[in-house]
Amino acid sequence: MASMPGSEPPKFTVAGMIADGDSVVCYGDMAMKAQDEEGSYSYCDIYRFAGDKVAELRSYVVKQKSEGERDQAASA
Repeated sequence: MASMPGSEPPKFTVAGMIADGDSVVCYGDMAMKAQDEEGSYSYCDIYRFAGDKVAELRSYVVKQKSEGERDQAASA
């Protein structure tokens, strides 16, 4: 991502991890800057391992509303 013009690598905050068998879930928040605009997101990554290697990764990302968007929704 660092090689994309106008972008910086995202900054992750890990809120928690859950492990069960060969799977691990990692979730939290991230900030990503692209085109000089910073956005806030929540993420959830689900890893499945086969031995000591990642066999599958599913990643879900949801954009958080800005304060202006929250205010606008509350007044509607």
